[in-house]
Amino acid sequence: MTTIAEDLLLLLTSEKGGNGLTDADTAVAGALLAELAGTERVDLDERERIRLLDTTGTGDALLDEAMVRLGQQVGRKPKQAIQKIGKGLARVAYEELARAELVEPQEHGALGLTLWTSWRPLDAGRTERMRAELVDVLAGRREADLRSGTLISLLRATDQLGRGLPKEARGGLTMREIKAAAKEVARGRWASEAVQKAVQDVNAALIATMAATGAATSGG
Repeated sequence: MTTIAEDLLLLLTSEKGGNGLTDADTAVAGALLAELAGTERVDLDERERIRLLDTTGTGDALLDEAMVRLGQQVGRKPKQAIQKIGKGLARVAYEELARAELVEPQEHGALGLTLWTSWRPLDAGRTERMRAELVDVLAGRREADLRSGTLISLLRATDQLGRGLPKEARGGLTMREIKAAAKEVARGRWASEAVQKAVQDVNAALIATMAATGAATSGG
């Protein structure tokens, strides 16, 4: 089974390999933190700072790597932690997806040197089913859970609802309706208090990252 972070990448990665994320590493780190909190591996103390509850292996290489990194961030707030642990996690996630034969690496370079790698999705049907489930949540036909609620919250926080849920996958919902429903889902009533706080902090970190990148790009 894929992690929430891997599902996020599958929703956003195009045939050309781009995912539209301003900071894929931070988005992946945020999704992993939310999943670890939701499965009671990680919690927040009374000061809303990270603590580990269970450090035994999860059986998933990506989640285990995130847990090891989070172990070095105990005592920090989620927003601070995901910015510290994210480096290289998007590539690790893509490599795990490649091992599962859900994406295919494509190397790009010149003069015999690989300059960068893109990842081509291999299972469009799986992604379409995932989108249909998220649309059912947004339309009120299905209750949000840890996976769907986190995915919708992250798509909203990264301003990728349109990319993650393209027009042909929206089941007749308008973009305005999707945004309004996603705002309600992001409030986190489907999650425990610790997960709610973790997701809210993750969202704040991603929004801040986008704002900072946008200001730098515009020269502001």
